[in-house]
Amino acid sequence: MEARTDIIPLCLRYTKINNCPVSAHSRDAVFYYGGETFFRHFPKLLALASVDIEVIPLKIIKVPANASRKELALEAHGAINTAYRAE
Repeated sequence: MEARTDIIPLCLRYTKINNCPVSAHSRDAVFYYGGETFFRHFPKLLALASVDIEVIPLKIIKVPANASRKELALEAHGAINTAYRAE
């Protein structure tokens, strides 16, 4: 923010885990959310043979002089959430 550099949000969409489509059964191996700590999650991720990911660059977010970190985070989250659900 201090540099007033534009932000390019990226949507990461996991498509396959170990060459199988992501499912409700397999997604916890890669999804990181809730009460899970990084150090409990990371070994599960490393144990996978492969993870296919689609990376979608989204519309650039301009950083105005009076921008707040929280406002920018909400804008980026909204853009990523919309793109993720657009599949």
